[in-house]
Amino acid sequence: MAFRHAIPFLALFLCAHGQASCGPTDEEAARAVLFAAPFAFLAGMGLLRLLLWLWRKRRPLTVGWKPSLVALFVLLLGQIISFLGLSENAYVSEWYIAALVLMGTSYLTILLLTWRIWFFFSPQKAFTWSFLPAAVLMFWPCPFMLFSTEVQWDFAVVIFWIFPGYMGSVTGILLAGLIIEIAVRIHRARKR
Repeated sequence: MAFRHAIPFLALFLCAHGQASCGPTDEEAARAVLFAAPFAFLAGMGLLRLLLWLWRKRRPLTVGWKPSLVALFVLLLGQIISFLGLSENAYVSEWYIAALVLMGTSYLTILLLTWRIWFFFSPQKAFTWSFLPAAVLMFWPCPFMLFSTEVQWDFAVVIFWIFPGYMGSVTGILLAGLIIEIAVRIHRARKR
């Protein structure tokens, strides 16, 4: 029923995008995402730190953070590279906040999903390595979008950078579910 009401808005978006070509170019989107990537990564590390703190109440875990620091260094290099070779007609600064909100929440959603799946199999490695699939999935289109003019990346942007997080709604629900799961497990362990 709700989908029926969304169809006119989707049609309006598709017509406006196709006719007016509004929105960022591939170069602008890729540079904005590269700029926002370290901030999203740090937010993800903060969420993992929160989850680690909550899980340690149930059982002790030792975690290695070195791979995350290396990945943060690589993302900071990508952020610096995003400023190099900027074309004259690229208005990247207009898209920083949008990239942080859209791509950032999608990154956090995929990070929390990969963390939970990984945590099921190996809790200690989940905190150390769960950022890797999310980071690769989020940032692989950027070099192609910067240097390729033959391919239109609109579909990839929507699939990878907008839908998974949906401006924080999916991320918030997923985080709330994980925190509730931890609270229930701690409560059950105390009853025993």
